[in-house]
Order: sequence, then C-alpha cells, then structure tokens
Amino acid sequence: EEYVRSTVDLMALLRGRGMVFDGVYVVSNLTRLDFGRGEWVVSGMAQPMLATFLVRCRNGDDEDAVAASMLLPPPVKLRFAEELAGLMMSSKHD
Repeated sequence: EEYVRSTVDLMALLRGRGMVFDGVYVVSNLTRLDFGRGEWVVSGMAQPMLATFLVRCRNGDDEDAVAASMLLPPPVKLRFAEELAGLMMSSKHD
C-alpha cells in the first residue's frame, strides 16, 4: 500500500512528463486482480512490454496455477529455455 501511494505521489509531481524506465525490468503480480465483474476465466496482458506479469491460469489437470508471461529478445529466449530445461531435468533426478 505504501509503495502505491509513493508511486502516485511521484506521478503527481511529474504530471505531464513521462516516467523514465530505461534499464528497468518490471515484475507485476496480477494473480489477485479483481474487477468485480463475475468469476475469473482467464487473464493476460494486452500489449507486450519488457516486463514479467504473473497471471492466474489452470494447468493440464484443471488446477489453479500461476503463469509468468515474459517478453525477451530472441537470443535471451533461447538461453532461458535451455536453462529452464536443464533445471527441470535436474529436478526430475532429485
């Protein structure tokens, strides 16, 4: 709550000028976002940006889960996939 108030105060001070986000990577947890319009079905971001958003979803067993959407440059995507595959393989052996 304090972070939100601080951000709103900063935006009021910068009124009319854009906030600078050069070199900043944003992570937002949207798993508890509720617009009060009925039961949640699916969520996601409308526009890609250099950020990660945690959103609710259902896994293959129809259980509640959390998905992390990411927009990464192609070389980083490949490296991330390789690292993730290695982690998943090592966790299967443990």
